[in-house]
Amino acid sequence: MDVENLHSGQEFKELPDTYTIFIIKKDFYEKGEPVYLIERINLAAGNPFGDGEHILYVNGEYRGESNLGKLMHDFNCTQAADMHFELMAERTRYLKENLLMK
Repeated sequence: MDVENLHSGQEFKELPDTYTIFIIKKDFYEKGEPVYLIERINLAAGNPFGDGEHILYVNGEYRGESNLGKLMHDFNCTQAADMHFELMAERTRYLKENLLMK
């Protein structure tokens, strides 16, 4: 991944931060948090590795009044009418009418 983001002669520290986001079905860490941020650390020194790589685990079980809670609700809906976000509801209706019913 680094090769695609770095030109010849550029310093490694010039790499942009990268985020890998996993939306997981269950609350893997069982803490009820909406998002778990994972950072790499240097175990010998006890401080962050600082390589600009970030991992986020989004708790698919999370429900709340925030936009993330509403989005996780919508991801688990089978009926467009029950969704909070109109764009997702619209796409769900399209899929049911044009792809799943044929």
